[in-house]
Formats: sequence, structure tokens, C-alpha cells
Amino acid sequence: MMREEFSAADMPSGVIRCSEAQGALHAYVDGEFGLLANVTATQLSVHVLACSPCAAFLGQLKALQQRLACSCGCEAPAELRTRVITRITQMHVNGDMFAYLDEVRVEDF
Repeated sequence: MMREEFSAADMPSGVIRCSEAQGALHAYVDGEFGLLANVTATQLSVHVLACSPCAAFLGQLKALQQRLACSCGCEAPAELRTRVITRITQMHVNGDMFAYLDEVRVEDF
């Protein structure tokens, strides 16, 4: 399916951008989707079905989550969780959500 890019003024009602979808996908995979106020489940589903890069991103997040769940039976320290959440927030604010994919590969685990 061909994806259209829209300016903010031309954005159809209910359509979300990749940056919004990617932030929501992190929350979805982490089981925290209900905490998001800016993206609905329908908006996210429609976007992922129409956007192959975001669908691939979701697949990578799920694969990474599965690999991490299998590799560690312990809980991460609170300080590490805080650093990771801070980094993800910085990437989201900077519009650089795919940056860590160059740094971390699922195969590395």
C-alpha cells in the first residue's frame, strides 16, 4: 500500500505520523498503551497496516522484547530503566526513533 506524506495543515483527521506511531508502538509492546492519550488503538492499527517501515519497526520491537525476556530472568536496576526511558524520550523528541537500530541489532543478543 502506498503511503502518503501530509503537511500538518493537510493531515486528514485521525491520521498519525510515523513519529507518533513509533512512540505508541514502544508503549504498546511494553504493555503501557493505555497510558497514551494522543494515539488511539484504531489510529495505530491503521497506520501500521499502511506503513511498512512502522510495521517492520513493530516486528523488531517484538523480536527484541522476546530476546530480552529469554535472556534474563532478573529485573533491570531502577537506574538503568531510568536511563533507557530518558534515551527513548530524547530520540522521540529529536525525531530520531530509528537511531538505535544502527547501534543495537536483535542478532547481537
